Amino acid sequence: MKTCDSAGSLRPRKGLRHLLMVGVGALVGVGGLVQPAFAAAPPANTAISNVATASYTDSNGVQQTAQSNVVQSLIQQVGSFTLSPPTATPSAATGAGYTKSAAPGSTVYMQYTVTNTGNGSDNFTLAVADAHNTDTFAATGVYADVNQDGLPDSSSPISGAVTIGAGTSYTFVVAYTLPSSATTGWTDQGTVTATAANGAIGYGNLTLTRTDTVNATLAAAFSANTSIALPPSGAQAWWSPSTTPSSGKVGTSTIYTITYVNNGGAAGPVYIKDQLPVGFTYVASSGAWSGAIGTQLDDADASNPSGISYKVGSYSASTGTSVEAVVANVVPGQSGTISFRVLASAGAGGANTLIGTSTTNNAAAYTASTLSGGSCTTGAYTVANCNGSTTVSTNAAPFTVLATRAVVMTSSSGTTTTGADATAPTGGNAAGDGSADTVTVASAVPGGSIKYTFKVFNTGNDTDTFLLGFSSAAGTNTFPAGTTYNWFQSDGVTPLQATAGKGVVDTGPLAAGASTTLILQVVVPAATTAPQSGSPLYKATAQATSVNDATVEDGAKAQLTALAPGYVDLTQTVAAGTAGLDQGPGTTTAVQGIAVTAGGTGNNSTASVGPSPAPAASSAGNAVFKLIVNNNDSGALTFNLSAASTSSFPGNLPAGWTVEYYTDAAATTLAAGSAGARNTGSIAAGSSATVYAKVTPPSNASAATYDVYFQAQSTTGASNGVIVSDYLRDQVVVAAASTYSMTLGSNGSLQASAGGSATYSHTLANTGTQACGSGGSPLSLTVSGLPSGWTYAVYQDAGTIGVVDGEAPLVGTGANGTSPYTIGSVAVNANQPLLVRIFPPGSAAVGTVATATITVTDAANPGCGSAVLTDTTTVVAAGQVQVQKYQSTSTGTCGAWSEPSLSSNLSVKPGDCLMFKTVVTNVGTTAAKNVQVSDAVPAYTTWAATQPAGATACVSSTGNTVTLSSVSSGAAAGTTFTCGTETSLPPGGTLTLRFAVQINQ
Repeated sequence: MKTCDSAGSLRPRKGLRHLLMVGVGALVGVGGLVQPAFAAAPPANTAISNVATASYTDSNGVQQTAQSNVVQSLIQQVGSFTLSPPTATPSAATGAGYTKSAAPGSTVYMQYTVTNTGNGSDNFTLAVADAHNTDTFAATGVYADVNQDGLPDSSSPISGAVTIGAGTSYTFVVAYTLPSSATTGWTDQGTVTATAANGAIGYGNLTLTRTDTVNATLAAAFSANTSIALPPSGAQAWWSPSTTPSSGKVGTSTIYTITYVNNGGAAGPVYIKDQLPVGFTYVASSGAWSGAIGTQLDDADASNPSGISYKVGSYSASTGTSVEAVVANVVPGQSGTISFRVLASAGAGGANTLIGTSTTNNAAAYTASTLSGGSCTTGAYTVANCNGSTTVSTNAAPFTVLATRAVVMTSSSGTTTTGADATAPTGGNAAGDGSADTVTVASAVPGGSIKYTFKVFNTGNDTDTFLLGFSSAAGTNTFPAGTTYNWFQSDGVTPLQATAGKGVVDTGPLAAGASTTLILQVVVPAATTAPQSGSPLYKATAQATSVNDATVEDGAKAQLTALAPGYVDLTQTVAAGTAGLDQGPGTTTAVQGIAVTAGGTGNNSTASVGPSPAPAASSAGNAVFKLIVNNNDSGALTFNLSAASTSSFPGNLPAGWTVEYYTDAAATTLAAGSAGARNTGSIAAGSSATVYAKVTPPSNASAATYDVYFQAQSTTGASNGVIVSDYLRDQVVVAAASTYSMTLGSNGSLQASAGGSATYSHTLANTGTQACGSGGSPLSLTVSGLPSGWTYAVYQDAGTIGVVDGEAPLVGTGANGTSPYTIGSVAVNANQPLLVRIFPPGSAAVGTVATATITVTDAANPGCGSAVLTDTTTVVAAGQVQVQKYQSTSTGTCGAWSEPSLSSNLSVKPGDCLMFKTVVTNVGTTAAKNVQVSDAVPAYTTWAATQPAGATACVSSTGNTVTLSSVSSGAAAGTTFTCGTETSLPPGGTLTLRFAVQINQ
């Protein structure tokens, strides 16, 4: 085919009339916000969390786990966008736009698309202006192009600012009208700009510019536009497409339409060639030409009507299909269409085509203008007398391939076939193979951990994340009230996170066709009556639900056949042999203006509720609760007693509250043990002991109802070798409170080895109506109650990170009886974080319990009262580990290692490197055995190509060789790994894990 430069040589500028500064409103539907763009980076304000778990065996041979603190990094917004077509690099600051020719007085359209490739929404200003600041070139403005057919959607120009969300696009057209006085050779240019509003979020180019060229011609000059639409309905001719923009899943049938018009001053032929995107199938014998009133076209051009040549072939060795046509003679102002059906076949959205991206868009080539002589070649044959021409591209009409969402949840041995449910989320499946969808545990003990292993398969054709939960359908969950459920990675120790921002734990992103193994941990309330059995005794239907489509879900069943008797039962109204009957609602006693109620629901028991004993109350304003500890084990056991405001132990009561344990209802004879750590004494097998707990709220306690949980925990392993415990819930109702309040936080309870230390984090807060520590006398702090030889140190927690570091000013050190230290004042609603570090002497005997009483007093203003709490430290002999997590960040790829030091939040961007360090420390007095650290690649990140040197990635202070499990470069979020095993970690020894991940770009 002959070619020529349709633009010709440039003439002196005749000018463009000033074009309007334009934009669109923020609402979808006003402009072309119809094409999603692929964005792998995490959205702005996403929190990336990471937590590690250490496992070890203590000196009693019991498997133990410890979890680190959680570290988080907050994703900042990063801006980037593109302006296309036709510039080859759509993110380039400047570039050529379109070149089109038309007859004087006619209008041509240039189509552009702005795509927000950043990770947050932003406003964009669109503008077009005369490139040479002259005024003879007419224009009607800039128009929205919602259906992206290359033509204005209405006659009204758009106005306002464009709001484009992350990963979405906006399409518009610019209209140029040539002056009627133009002659052949006339040419002019217009400048199109797109400018992001927020220049503070990291745009490489804040403004992108394209230059359009328009030429006048008296010869034939063509303009063509491509549209893709869904087939019509009803009696409308099959070749006449709907105007609705098309999108659909694999298998959708569409109509492609190419509309051509002669904008020139003479008649001539137009040549059109459409190379369909790979993965889309041309429907045989579906071509139609509007120039012959919708006449059907022959794919081989054997029997086409006069005036058109039409041929379907292949444009490459791939499966790409080529559609070519030549319309022999189109007079000035005449338009026409060529339409044909296209099927989004199995390849679309699969290996050859990415779902929702521009590779599914369709643009055709056509002859923009003609010269005399020559012929047009269609590739398969030649059509004479059509004149030579150059080809240009139409607009790229979109077809969005929508993802097909599907999920299968099975047992660990199930497959996508055996585990597919007939009616989700029942837990059944089409094949009737119940074993593939059911995980059964034979027996468990109330309060013990039950683990179920499931697999989740992404059987859709796009990456998806699946929320993990349970069916709410009647009869699908029969576990008793109070049962707790936790989800872990396949290692059974790394907790799953809520990566999708839905507040529900999920699988993390799963690629199409991928699967993941998950562990469900179920804990039946310790008070549940045992023994029991059934077929099954209890069941629950776990289910995985697509985060993108809540109707896509699948379930699998977790079943328990029997419950064995619990080893201990803590109750309030019955003795041994009648487990599970707990105290019901109590009575109210008013003491010194404080009404105290002893009551509650017991330990979440499903058994019947027994009578409620009236609380004993003294003039000091307290309530006494009767506690009966039943030893159901086969041997004698001793149980430690503790109290907390939640069911999580060890825990604390609210600041200022105290509890003591007595052997009589009058609360005069203390129970066994030392201050703050009372116990039941030895209880023979099958016997019980009764203890009375006296709870005293502070005089300035706020009027409210407070939960008080009591726990009895064995001091040694039961017959199963495990420390056993049970708890129940009571309530104290305080009817009145002072308007003054200074609190010091919650009581602490930690373990430490002899010669070691325990660090407690507290916050001194002024919750009253006036400052405390003002008026000439600062607040004073005392530490008392420590045994001889024990010492302490108090720090101000300047960084509020919970650990003693170089930024924590020392308040003072000492032993029992040391004079008070001053700590300044605390304004209304202000607080002062404190760290109290307790040091047991090297001679401290294992099992020694020391209680430090921390008191803050305002001598100048007694209305503030005193803030008091206790920190209880127990000397342990067994290997006891603490886990501390640190993190750091660097911009760009992970290069040189930056030793992590921060445990607070970091502010990061997509593409940054996150470096983590986990330190496991044996703070006990004997070696911890078989120590391992488990972790996982966080959501929205991948395993970095550059990691710490092999000698520092996984290292033990013993010098023994420990290894990091193999992880491939680029491993996806959710990939688990371990550091270890250290067979024997001595007291004070450490096991350290270092690794780096790259935040998705």
